[in-house]
Amino acid sequence: MAIQAVGSILSYYDRDGMIPAYGYGGSMPDGSVSHCFALNGNPANPEVPGVQGLLDAYHMALSNVGLSGPTNFAQIIHQTGDIVRMNTQNPAQQKYFILLIITDGGITDMGPTMGEIIEAANTLPLSIVIVGVGSSPEFKSMELLDSDEKALTYKDATALRDIVQFVPFNQFVSCPDKLAEETLAEIPRQLVSFMRMRGIAPNPPPAAAGVPPQGAPMPAQPMPAQPVPAQPMPAAAGVPPQVAPDQAVPPQAMPAPQPDAPAPAPAPQ
Repeated sequence: MAIQAVGSILSYYDRDGMIPAYGYGGSMPDGSVSHCFALNGNPANPEVPGVQGLLDAYHMALSNVGLSGPTNFAQIIHQTGDIVRMNTQNPAQQKYFILLIITDGGITDMGPTMGEIIEAANTLPLSIVIVGVGSSPEFKSMELLDSDEKALTYKDATALRDIVQFVPFNQFVSCPDKLAEETLAEIPRQLVSFMRMRGIAPNPPPAAAGVPPQGAPMPAQPMPAQPVPAQPMPAAAGVPPQVAPDQAVPPQAMPAPQPDAPAPAPAPQ
């Protein structure tokens, strides 16, 4: 239910509809425990098509991977950072990313997780939405990561902006509108804060033929023809009549496209 409900909210902002999907806390067939593995079993291409592809990959993983502790987030956040860096080499594209983590309990690697969040907050166009499923008392630890009142600090590093939003799923499961509001509550501000921190102005809107760009003067409009009595004009010998040049019609701007938000979506334990 959490994957379907929250994934559907965020998928509207994903331009290509392909979601890199990872699991964590998985007991792998070889007996090892992985805290970052591709849900579709293909680490070279972990993307799945939309929310339904995410659900299908999750069910497939459940038949091949066991559930195991501890619950660690740091490796998932680090992997997401690598994906973001790989896809933001052209600043003109102005992409922004959302990592959705679904969990049923608190985390056991709080220190490394805080370090990864601070690194992402200070360098990456990224927001993190953590959805808690169930009523675990360990969810209290998420309030530390969702640093609305005090900047997140770990060792000698401090986050320059807040990028984490914690959503207790059970409180909103019966109210889809409220769930959407809670999920998206901080993302617009977080996106703008990153752009301002980096001094990135919005790209100019793309031009479309026949419409003037925003702020450009409108071309002169022809006035309705009025009957005017013919007046004799004096002729100037050797001067040809003047022909008015065609007026060029400047192009008009289309609305700026919404920033990309491909959402890496780790699956819950």
